[in-house]
Amino acid sequence: MGKTVDRSHLRRRALRHALPLLLAMLASPGHAAQVAPITLTDLAGHDIAFPAQLPAERTLVLVAFRHADQDVLAGWKQKLALTGAMDDWLEIPVIGVSMGPVKAMIRQGMRKRYQDARDLAHVAPLFGDAGAHARMFDLSPQAVGVMVVARSGLILASVSGPVSDEAARRIAAVWYPADAKGAPHP
Repeated sequence: MGKTVDRSHLRRRALRHALPLLLAMLASPGHAAQVAPITLTDLAGHDIAFPAQLPAERTLVLVAFRHADQDVLAGWKQKLALTGAMDDWLEIPVIGVSMGPVKAMIRQGMRKRYQDARDLAHVAPLFGDAGAHARMFDLSPQAVGVMVVARSGLILASVSGPVSDEAARRIAAVWYPADAKGAPHP
């Protein structure tokens, strides 16, 4: 007969590594997708290795696929009180263009829309096939996607469509659960 081997340490290790994933899944049912790494360039001209170089461990990411989504994006920004002074959010407009000169013209036009230079660092257009990019983010190209993404690439929470009180609460609860005093994110 063989000797008995204690494998409880293996179970504890597996649980320790699985717990963050489990918590993320519970916070946003149906979402535990992983975002593939890509390089983005914000409107200020800075390259971002997405998701590893996101500005915060939990970054709010707004993704829009259509120009007509501007009002929906504005609604989300207003509801979540997003400002250029905050570091923990990023807007990614997906633009179905891949030709260099056209991309440069679009970027220039986008830069002109922002009065505050700090806002330029929060907008990083992604050019190319909207359908492929939507699949990468586990979103539909028919609606604005609002996600909380960890630097590991794990999508911690995700909602799609226009802002609502319930959707904003779900995102805010995962994006910025509470500061040290228990107060919600402003």
